[in-house]
Amino acid sequence: METNRPVWATLAACVAGLGGTVLIYKAAERSEVCWWTDPIFWIGVAGITMGASIFALLLLPPHVKSRRARRARREQALEEGRANQAQGLHEIRYELQAVSRQLKRELRWGERGDLFPNTAWTKNHHLVVGDAHTVLNSVYEQVHLLDQGTLAATQTQLTEDETQARREAKEAVDSAIQLVHALRKEFAP
Repeated sequence: METNRPVWATLAACVAGLGGTVLIYKAAERSEVCWWTDPIFWIGVAGITMGASIFALLLLPPHVKSRRARRARREQALEEGRANQAQGLHEIRYELQAVSRQLKRELRWGERGDLFPNTAWTKNHHLVVGDAHTVLNSVYEQVHLLDQGTLAATQTQLTEDETQARREAKEAVDSAIQLVHALRKEFAP
């Protein structure tokens, strides 16, 4: 429920200030020489001061509270954004670890495996910027080329060139895992 607090504060401040101003005028009108020593003058000053105080006490605190609420909402949004970024980086790291395990298995057995996953990178690539984005994008491109070779292959056994390409890809994927791990540490709560 919304109150009319600012309206009442403004009205009370205006009444008190107007009353104080009238009393000051009357004090100045009654005395010719020492109107500032007249008690009515000081009652008028008190009325103006009271009007300003009422205005400040009733009108300003809601603005302070709303500023605090806006700041709290902004901080909460930043916190949620950092948590979402950490979660997205975790998904990318998990996917890269799966690619690394699959490459290790292919190198061990000398046979092609399934296609490599890239859904986490597709979904969360916008979370990584700058040089890290370039490095990760190149790793995923390298893995994609291995996928293309698997799709075009007529045999399941790896040739020497394919084995070497997979060794290089595994090294690149393992370094990318370390990179994502370092990025994720920045956003961990």
